[in-house]
Amino acid sequence: NNEWSEQNARENFALNGVSGNIALYLGELDAVPAAQYDLIVANMQLPIITTLLPAFAAMLEGPDARLITSGILAVNRDDLARSAHAVGLVASEERQEDEWIATLFEPIGE
Repeated sequence: NNEWSEQNARENFALNGVSGNIALYLGELDAVPAAQYDLIVANMQLPIITTLLPAFAAMLEGPDARLITSGILAVNRDDLARSAHAVGLVASEERQEDEWIATLFEPIGE
């Protein structure tokens, strides 16, 4: 819920030429229109992401549906993986910078 983050994201979308392909929402999850999405990006702390994982999993649809999480400390990777697996998501890729990880999840069986 940070206006600087929203502005920064929009600038990055423009720099990468994808502004017309991405919907960005600032606020709580209920600010996002009820729909199905093929990509969700969540940069939040572990307790918030794990609370929202069931909703994220329900919102993902399509053969290339993916969830990218970031803002997670590497020491919490197993907790994140267990929580994601419980809602039908499995980690398919991870990147680490210092103590932080970003993880790409996809629906189990996809």
